[in-house]
Amino acid sequence: MARAVFGDDLSTLFWNVIGWSGEDEDEDDFDFEQALMDLPPHQAENTLERIERITKSVMKNPNIEEYRRISLDNPRNTEAIAKVPGAIDALKAAGWVMIAPSTLELPREICPTPREVSRINEAQDHYRRERIHSNPDRGVMNILAGG
Repeated sequence: MARAVFGDDLSTLFWNVIGWSGEDEDEDDFDFEQALMDLPPHQAENTLERIERITKSVMKNPNIEEYRRISLDNPRNTEAIAKVPGAIDALKAAGWVMIAPSTLELPREICPTPREVSRINEAQDHYRRERIHSNPDRGVMNILAGG
């Protein structure tokens, strides 16, 4: 996850324009990417959609605390994150931290960028391809149906 300090105008400019924070992010990207690929295939689609929605909300509203917290007591988050092995690890790899037994928070100095959304989309594509390969007839039906 890109780390941008909001007080530094130059880093914020680079972060907003090209998703670069001035730090070497290859290792962080690998951890995040690997965690996304380690999700259980039968639960990945719902989990990745939820993580993508949360990530985009923080990107659009980086200064609103409500978007920087994930309550695992929320039924949607319980099903898509808390009950899915590896989902919390994926969020932690993106910079989220547990601040209570059922709450994750993204520290203010960490802001997602289009790069993270791209990693999530790549994982979604990976699981779609896996689903098509595991059931070719269903894959063709999904493609024909636009899904």
